[in-house]
Amino acid sequence: MPDLDRRLLIQGAAAVTLIAAQPAAAATDSAVHVIAEIVAKPDKADEARTMLVAFVDGARKEPGCKSYALLEMLTEPGHFFTSEVWADKAAIDAHMVTPEIKALGPKLTPLLAKPFTVAMNKALSV
Repeated sequence: MPDLDRRLLIQGAAAVTLIAAQPAAAATDSAVHVIAEIVAKPDKADEARTMLVAFVDGARKEPGCKSYALLEMLTEPGHFFTSEVWADKAAIDAHMVTPEIKALGPKLTPLLAKPFTVAMNKALSV
């Protein structure tokens, strides 16, 4: 396995460890676990980082936000992930229509190397 592949595997394992370190919840919990991937253009990484940190600070204060972590790959500056836990589907739905998230999209999109992705998940085991 090439060195790069091992590093990516280790980083992935570290992200899973971070997510698993969140407070335990029952498998029947109605919480929504969100993982987003955001990849900035190399020359826009600093600008994207500043924007995302400010956004996350506000999102953490929203009703129903149980946790919200912004992660950046050590080996690839500007390659970000979010690990979010929302109380339920209603909480994430409300988050997705806040003025802050609606304002972020048009500002962030020109800084991106590719469209961001969002995966909404339920916990089977934590």
